[in-house]
Amino acid sequence: MDVLEYFKAQAAEINRQKAEAIKTGKNQITYTDHEGKAHTLYYMGGRWVDSGTRQRIRQQFPHAVEYGRAEQ
Repeated sequence: MDVLEYFKAQAAEINRQKAEAIKTGKNQITYTDHEGKAHTLYYMGGRWVDSGTRQRIRQQFPHAVEYGRAEQ
């Protein structure tokens, strides 16, 4: 598998996780990047954001509501 195929497969898996999370009412997914680092994406305001963006939104809008529920 070349690099492009690897990234396409990873993107497809992340998109599958996002769709499944929305169906089940969860507001976050986790994935591991190509370097082996774990990341979490959060569903806020109708879009998926990383933890840094989530923090900035919470600072700017302290009463912002996150959709769904966190994974247990």
